[in-house]
Amino acid sequence: MGRATPVRIVAVLSWYDEPVDWLRECVASARFCDHLIAVDGAYAAFPGVLEMPSSPPVQSQAIREAWPGCTVHVQPDPWSGEVAKRDFMFRLAADGGADWVFRIDADEIVTNVPEDLREQLARTTQYVAESTFMYERTPGWPLAASQLRCLFRALPGISGSGAHSRVTAEADGKRMMLAGPDLEICEPAEPIAGLRMRHRSHERTADRQLRKADYYKLLPSLEK
Repeated sequence: MGRATPVRIVAVLSWYDEPVDWLRECVASARFCDHLIAVDGAYAAFPGVLEMPSSPPVQSQAIREAWPGCTVHVQPDPWSGEVAKRDFMFRLAADGGADWVFRIDADEIVTNVPEDLREQLARTTQYVAESTFMYERTPGWPLAASQLRCLFRALPGISGSGAHSRVTAEADGKRMMLAGPDLEICEPAEPIAGLRMRHRSHERTADRQLRKADYYKLLPSLEK
């Protein structure tokens, strides 16, 4: 029997007030990783945050039950924004000895993991890797597919920066863009054959979708 490739993958999960079943399923789907860091808390500009800045305790308990021994951080006060929350997660993972950081949100689920995932990561010279990402472009229509940058090499100074989808890190003596809204200035990504994820955002309640839409209207001014 061959020796396993020594690649340590740490999953980082961002969540706030999510269905308990979703959290259990999301966490269970990420169990291919070596450890999970789950970070709770709303963003300061999210509607309703003053009434409930952190999620009900039953949600963090569900995460711990789905992954005994995981790290759960419950934020008592609202995060200043998505960037601050993602930055905190990445730094915890890097400080925890990760070789690669797997980013997942509570409305996402891993649907397939290739048996040779660690071998693919060990072989690549890239700093970021991507999965096939299935999502609903139009309600009632078949799912569409794109590529999602979800695996990041735990380089020095890895962090969220500027925009909620942006990830930067230091390598080769400079700061590099690993993910962001403008892929033309990002580092090339390694496509991981057989790694697939699904976005469940369209399954949210109408109230949650409305609150999210109101929040995203503010993002351009928040992320200047």
